[in-house]
Amino acid sequence: MPARAGVHTARAPPGHAHHDAAYGRRDAARHKDRLRAEFATSVRRLEVGVEEMRTKAAGHLGEIGRQKMEIQRLRLELDKKMALVFALRYRDKVRKSIVRRLAKLVFYAFIRSERRTRRELFGMLQARSLAHARHARMAGSQT
Repeated sequence: MPARAGVHTARAPPGHAHHDAAYGRRDAARHKDRLRAEFATSVRRLEVGVEEMRTKAAGHLGEIGRQKMEIQRLRLELDKKMALVFALRYRDKVRKSIVRRLAKLVFYAFIRSERRTRRELFGMLQARSLAHARHARMAGSQT
């Protein structure tokens, strides 16, 4: 039997054997109770830790859900803006096409009017020249 502080290692008198056995059982029972208490405390700490982790996980899941909704909202907004960009680009393309056609028409009309003006001017000059030549012939034939 191991030596304990304050306990004699000598054999106890014959009447005390029962006392030592009872003391050993009480000591073993206390030791078991202490181990049970430590185990219960450890289990409780683990339960509390698991509950805290579940709470944190639920909070994270909620945050993830909110972030997913925000991403979906932003994607929808981006799609709308991209559609607007494409519509504006198409409208700009159509306007440029119209401006080009109008410019061609105005240029064509200008060239045509210039030709007409030149023909008319040439015709007027030619008519004057002919009139002047007739007049000169007439004046020359009268003299």
